[in-house]
Amino acid sequence: MALTSEEFLVLDELIENLDPIIHDRGIDILHDDRVSYLGEDTALMIYEFSVIGSGRNVYIVSICLNQEVVKYGKEINVDLASKCSCIYYQKNLSCKHVAAAACYLDFHSDESFRKSQSHKKVESPKIVKLVPEKSLFPFTISCREDELGNLAERLPFINTQAKPKSIQKVELVDNGICYTVNLIGFSVQLTLVFDPINEQVRITCSDRTPIIQEQAVVFLQLNWKHSTNFDLKLITNSQRAKAKRKKLADLGLLGEVDDPDTALELGFSNGGFHFIYAGELEGMKDVLALGKEFKEFSRLELTGSDVKTLAEKSDSKEYGLYNVAFALAINDYGQLYNLFPFIAKGKKNDPAGFHVRFDVLEYADDIRLAKNDNLERLLLDVKQMKSFKDRRKYESLHNALHGFVDSVKDEYPIFRCYGSYNYDKFHKSEIKELLEFQYAELEFTLARSKSIFEFQAWLVMGEQRLKVSDIAAELLISEIFGFYKDRVILLFVKFSDIALLHYWKERVPVRFAENMFPEFAKQVLKPLSAFAKFTDETGMISEVDLGAPIERELYVSELSGLVIFEPKVRYDSQISSNPLNATTLFDIESNTIYLRNSDFETEFVTFLRSLHPAFANPAGEVYFSLKHNQFVAGNWFLETFGQLEKQGVKVFGLDKLTLKRYSTFPASISMNVSSKSDWFEINTQLKFGDYSVRLKDIKQAVLSDERFVRLGDGSLGQIPDKWLRKFTKLIQSSETDGETVKLSKIHFSLLNDFEEDIYNPAVAKELAEKKARLQSFEEIRTVEVPKGIDAELRNYQKAGLNWLNFLQEYGWGGILADDMGLGKTLQVITLIAQLAEKGKIRTLIIAPTTLLFNWKNELEKFAPHLDYFIHHGDRSDKVEDLQAHSIVLTSYGLVINDLDLLCKLEFDLIVADESQAIKNVTSLRYKSIIKLRGKLKLAMTGTPIENGIAELFAHMNFVNPGFFKTFSGFKEQYIKELRNGNPETMQDLRKKIQPFVLRRTKEEVLTELPDKIEEYLYCEMGAPQKKVYEAYRNEYRDFLQGKFEEEGSNQSKMYVLEGLTKLRQICDSPDLISKEKKGAKSAKIDLLMEHIIEKTGNHKILIFSQFVKMLDLVKKEMVTRNIPFSYLDGKSSMKDRENSVNQFQEDNAIRVFLISLKAGGTGLNLTAADYVYILDPWWNPAVENQAIDRCYRMGQDKKVMAYRMICKDTVEEKIMELQKSKLKLAKEVISEGDGFLTGMNGETMLKLFE
Repeated sequence: MALTSEEFLVLDELIENLDPIIHDRGIDILHDDRVSYLGEDTALMIYEFSVIGSGRNVYIVSICLNQEVVKYGKEINVDLASKCSCIYYQKNLSCKHVAAAACYLDFHSDESFRKSQSHKKVESPKIVKLVPEKSLFPFTISCREDELGNLAERLPFINTQAKPKSIQKVELVDNGICYTVNLIGFSVQLTLVFDPINEQVRITCSDRTPIIQEQAVVFLQLNWKHSTNFDLKLITNSQRAKAKRKKLADLGLLGEVDDPDTALELGFSNGGFHFIYAGELEGMKDVLALGKEFKEFSRLELTGSDVKTLAEKSDSKEYGLYNVAFALAINDYGQLYNLFPFIAKGKKNDPAGFHVRFDVLEYADDIRLAKNDNLERLLLDVKQMKSFKDRRKYESLHNALHGFVDSVKDEYPIFRCYGSYNYDKFHKSEIKELLEFQYAELEFTLARSKSIFEFQAWLVMGEQRLKVSDIAAELLISEIFGFYKDRVILLFVKFSDIALLHYWKERVPVRFAENMFPEFAKQVLKPLSAFAKFTDETGMISEVDLGAPIERELYVSELSGLVIFEPKVRYDSQISSNPLNATTLFDIESNTIYLRNSDFETEFVTFLRSLHPAFANPAGEVYFSLKHNQFVAGNWFLETFGQLEKQGVKVFGLDKLTLKRYSTFPASISMNVSSKSDWFEINTQLKFGDYSVRLKDIKQAVLSDERFVRLGDGSLGQIPDKWLRKFTKLIQSSETDGETVKLSKIHFSLLNDFEEDIYNPAVAKELAEKKARLQSFEEIRTVEVPKGIDAELRNYQKAGLNWLNFLQEYGWGGILADDMGLGKTLQVITLIAQLAEKGKIRTLIIAPTTLLFNWKNELEKFAPHLDYFIHHGDRSDKVEDLQAHSIVLTSYGLVINDLDLLCKLEFDLIVADESQAIKNVTSLRYKSIIKLRGKLKLAMTGTPIENGIAELFAHMNFVNPGFFKTFSGFKEQYIKELRNGNPETMQDLRKKIQPFVLRRTKEEVLTELPDKIEEYLYCEMGAPQKKVYEAYRNEYRDFLQGKFEEEGSNQSKMYVLEGLTKLRQICDSPDLISKEKKGAKSAKIDLLMEHIIEKTGNHKILIFSQFVKMLDLVKKEMVTRNIPFSYLDGKSSMKDRENSVNQFQEDNAIRVFLISLKAGGTGLNLTAADYVYILDPWWNPAVENQAIDRCYRMGQDKKVMAYRMICKDTVEEKIMELQKSKLKLAKEVISEGDGFLTGMNGETMLKLFE
């Protein structure tokens, strides 16, 4: 499209004024072939495009290059140069879609004209325009119906230059007419309605812009003055009725129709109104018009088929003279943007050349072609390759291009095209060099010069071997090929070579010192050897000739609708290679390269290719494949595997294929069940005729949701659906050990479904007893509080005791998950006292070290008659000493250290207090505690789920071993399904654990508790502190961006946590990170001290921090101001801890308690306090809630105020957003939370540092 000089100036200015980032994004869209030219209004100088955005949404863009219109837009502060339908444009009056369309115009404009222009500014003609004090529209004109034809003379006078316009649509409305008109690039509605009562016409305009309203009046004047205009004769309903009757009379049909009003309709097309036959006359045609149309059609489309007619055609002299070629449109960056076939004629002295009459080739049997050998298939190949390119299927495009080039060979030339990036139209000037094609491979070498090693990349093209570093300036790399010297297409045998070349092109040569060789071999050579050849020239790596291979192997598998065949050549039991993949066998441990037997491997591949026509696969694939129908066609696989057997090729995986016949035998099922102390052991026999099915295969069928199993003869046995559904539930709730299923007796009810299959009277009797006992159960029975308990249990605590007895009676473990401060300890002590009334008991209570004194105090307070021993400090190492006491108190750390000693005892009851300590199934704590032997196990925690659903498995597997079978099964069955958003999974999980978990909240049971108010206390950092914060924030943001690029976001989370910790410490005080930062005062400490001074007269205060150094700074400030306080951190001994708590609770002079969040966040009773300050909130709200609940618990009679101190505009505000999202999780299951950085991508993590 050629632009005028005026249009060039406007387009230049539009592009120059674009934001550079928006301009670059527009270029990216253009290069991605996402701009389509829709058309232009030459008169208005408006060009329209459709642009595909990043979300695949299509936006309509208009570019106006009318200098006068754009200039006027600037005067009235309205952008009239461009317009886009996207939301971003509406807000910013600019967008990447406009940039893409403008660049499209610039790219496809007349370049030679542009170069010849001086680009001097052209003065626009002056516009004399009426600028009214108020809008021109709406206005009314008084007139009778018979005066409507003269409306043009009564319009307001507008003295302005008429702008080009175009009518888009005209509609008749009740007693009126509505025009939709394009005025200077804007779609405007003009509506005229006649009022017959008041005899006046009202005219309205949908746009209030003065210039548009002026042009609207001008449009009406010109339109209505036109001599052929019929509009003003059809304004009113009565005018239309008269026009219809006149038309019918002219046709001689007025007396033939019953209803003249419905026999004709009025429609607008081709610039005017026309009558359309309707109603009774529907289907009638205008014979004169039809005859004229058919005559034109006959002239253009209908020709004779004889030789004479053929010879008379205008292009008959062109037949059989055109040559065929293909073009690859490659840009200056070596990227392929289009590929298409074309034709052209030669010259007298070069009839086979391409010189004139260039045209796109659309079909293979074009009569103009000199030859079309194999052309139809090649055109289909081009169509397929275009599809791969459009869908960015680059590996498929790479393979298809290889096949295409091999097919074209010497038949048709392939040229480079410098245009045609977006459509299949081109100019002959765009067809340039004849392309050469060479197959290439990428190889690497390691050489040395004295102590300096050099790693180099090489391109091997036939006999040529070129250093990549030497030709880098002349080598471009696309997603599918290399482009060398602007004319050579490098087709890589392996698709992975393209990515490797792209990576190493700017990095080689790599030089390093000899002492870095081991690290280089480990980090580079070893992973590289799996994908490419490399040769050692240093002598540092040994080379071993493997000699003759011992075996040839073929691994068969299925992938979707394909059968995959992967060949291997085995040299010994440890070393094998894929003969289709020319890589290097490099053993990092022995520092050895094993030399492959290339002749043997090539011979093996040649044999395999002979087995099926489809095995002549394109270069680059490391396997053969067949579609299912090809595999099962005839007896191919039987005959083929017979050949393989004769050749001594071992075949693996056939037994796992699903493409064989079905067994005719019905399934025979029997189950042998035996009873152990905690388990039922089940041995299942599934047979089809003489063939038995292993448990492993049945389990695999369950996991794969398959109804068929492979039998010994290769056939498929169908498992009965009903039995498979029952067995699936059994497998999901059990463990397997060889051919045995081990089912926890907690899940005994699952065996009820297999009564007819069980052949063990003793087991059947046991199941019947358990079933009868459960059926007789109506409700949890009420038990008496033992006499030795010196406390009045609340109703909910009695209900908890009843529930604990219910668990003990049925031999089940449980999780007491009451809210913090509801007296979980008292409920468990009461259970212990109740068990003690029945005789001698042995109880093990495990708690964090800091809570041992709390248990000691609670036992002495509520059950002084119970004998206890604290296994801590000067502890005993004799079983006899522990056996002498009813209750043994110990810590999680000592469970690990003294595991052998504790495992010698079997306890009646094991209690894990603050059991979130064992939430990690990979921790030594968890692995140790589940080895302890106990008849009844209880977990106590206010937060059974802190960081994710996985923690539930740890708790349940401790209290009820085998409840969820294996952790991997739990992840597959629940965690994975929950992440996939399966709502039934959550319901199933809740239902399954419900009997074993008891949780009550303060809001439910302690209605007498006063209010608890939680607020954020915002601090404004001073300039010095803010300066330190910003410096570290920028440093870590830039550092993490680099780390993410080098190692990926998942491998960099430790650095993210390090950065977040540093920023949080600076928010507390710059003194926490460096003594050099002294002088930058802490906004938090200043504000905290104001609150302490204000509130300590009437209130007691708890102050928590995650950082002990922060507590030290606060402590120093307290001492300076002579404010007495208590203090507790992780270094405090049990005795000091107890004294600090008692001092704060009982001494009225101590008004402040400084506490380390980790050391004092759980297990303490500090109801004397009613104000809580969290100095440095973190991502886990559960931990902070536990800290706040040190004072908000049973016994509190004052309103509690909890403040989380936040520095404004810092990472702490973002952490608060994370807390809110965590609080949404799984109250549906039990409590809070999901992992912090788990699931975050790099972009999300970087936002924390913005």
